Amino acid sequence: MFVFVSGTVRSGKSEWAERAAMALSLGGPRVYLATAHVLDDEMRRRVELHQTARQGRGFSTLERPRDLEGVLPSLPWDATVLLECLGNWTANELFGEGGGIEDAERTIKKIHRAALMLRDRTANLLIVSNDAFCDGIRHDAGTDAFLRVLGELHVLLAKDADAAVECAFGLPRLARGAMPGILPGDLSGI
Repeated sequence: MFVFVSGTVRSGKSEWAERAAMALSLGGPRVYLATAHVLDDEMRRRVELHQTARQGRGFSTLERPRDLEGVLPSLPWDATVLLECLGNWTANELFGEGGGIEDAERTIKKIHRAALMLRDRTANLLIVSNDAFCDGIRHDAGTDAFLRVLGELHVLLAKDADAAVECAFGLPRLARGAMPGILPGDLSGI
């Protein structure tokens, strides 16, 4: 099953996605695919908080900020993979190692292709992303390019997913598809 999960910062999307991954895995391996690039102490603290929250939940962690195709051979076929987060991955691909806003279309294609390869290579894939589109602020060209790429990826991945879930105020809402046995009508149980 492929589940796309989005929401604003501190919306509950990560916690919900972790619990959904645990419910979907049914004893199979759980892999947390972390895309954050730890560049400062604040980010290091956020990563440590996430790691502490996952303790005892049976996740092994793979850290890979970009070029996620490289993790495919190491993933068990019966794995449930929780990828956190599409926003970090997008920024890392778009702006990392000589990239820039002129690479927007290439970045969309690369991430979309890799996400579908992850979906096809695992039992379950959950991709978590930030809804960063509601601030109404005019941004510089780089931020505008990032938001456009991320928005296009949201549309593509939500369409490809078996289910798309949006979190707000700690509450998940099934926006598209179905999650039989996980979200049968009532989203609050996960």
